[in-house]
Amino acid sequence: MKREEQKIENTWKMEDMYSSDQAMENDLDKALKMISEYNKYKDNVSKNKETLLEYLKFNDEINLMAEKVYVYSNQKYHEDMTNSKYQTYSGKAQKLVVELGSATAFFEPEILEMDENVLKEWLENKEFADYRRYISEILRAKAHTLDKKTEEILAKSKRMASAADNIYAMYNGADIDFPTVKDKDGNEIKITHGNFVPILSGADRQLRKDAFKALYGTYGKMKNTIAATYNANVEQACFYADVRNYPSTRAMYLDESNIPEEVYDNLIEVVHEHMDLMHRYVSLRKKALGVDQLHMYDVYAPIVETPDKKIPFEKAKEMVKAGLAPMGDDYISKLQEGFDNRWIDVYENEGKRSGAYSWGAYGVHPYVLLNYQGTLDHVFTLAHEMG
Repeated sequence: MKREEQKIENTWKMEDMYSSDQAMENDLDKALKMISEYNKYKDNVSKNKETLLEYLKFNDEINLMAEKVYVYSNQKYHEDMTNSKYQTYSGKAQKLVVELGSATAFFEPEILEMDENVLKEWLENKEFADYRRYISEILRAKAHTLDKKTEEILAKSKRMASAADNIYAMYNGADIDFPTVKDKDGNEIKITHGNFVPILSGADRQLRKDAFKALYGTYGKMKNTIAATYNANVEQACFYADVRNYPSTRAMYLDESNIPEEVYDNLIEVVHEHMDLMHRYVSLRKKALGVDQLHMYDVYAPIVETPDKKIPFEKAKEMVKAGLAPMGDDYISKLQEGFDNRWIDVYENEGKRSGAYSWGAYGVHPYVLLNYQGTLDHVFTLAHEMG
């Protein structure tokens, strides 16, 4: 199915964010013009609390606008990643974010150069209540924040550094083309991102095997390119970790959420300590399926006989509402609002981003991307993303 063949009631209502593409472009142009106003704050935000507060409010204004531009552009892009218009919008939105990062690179080093006692005294004023957490995180990351010029260079490098991710997203979302396989009745099924897992969750082992080989065989034809793309992504992460004085990329990424490396290590250790339970489960699955050797295409297959029926999306919504009823009337009311007002992009189409997510911009309701296939697992996905 092509994007234009989708019924409008099964697509998300992006007009709630911007009434038109032109409205988004107007905000994009406005934000780009506003960036130059950051120059008046350089070397000034630490002089008095009034200027600091003015900067923070201005920064909020432009970032809220940029967020809407970025989310709208990318959600339109995710509808059909082969659409050149929205590829361009996504690129422009990314450029805007990079330019914002470059324009504001002076701020954190300047804050860190301040007398910390003076800064904390300013933050005690009630007008800074919304910004205390933001400033405290800047202070926490002091050891990994560099001088103004270096921070500006690093901010400018972000657009280049995202190349590997963008290349893979384009390949995986727009260019990849999986072959067809046949089920036990001889019907041809074209493999897609959306139907692959449901096929692997079915009882037809030969179909599971053929689908598995078809999908990974397609990726395998590009294995050297994919490996090089992955390596480029690893290299950029290593670069930023090294420049910012982290001992590893793991430490850098965990530090973003202030998670100690010990938490990560403990998680791995606990899993390893209980691997015997996983081995026991795999043995039981192998026995239940009656196979001599368990393959990756067997790990999702049902181990008891289950009815092979599809759950219509309207039924899925009712199941989710019933399951979440204990959350209370306010929760269900908000859930129903989303169901009734096209917060969800429901079905797969050619070029649509795979998987599922919940996303949005401040000031607008959230949006949910699905690739609904009518399975119970996808009903759970609906509940998860709407949550």
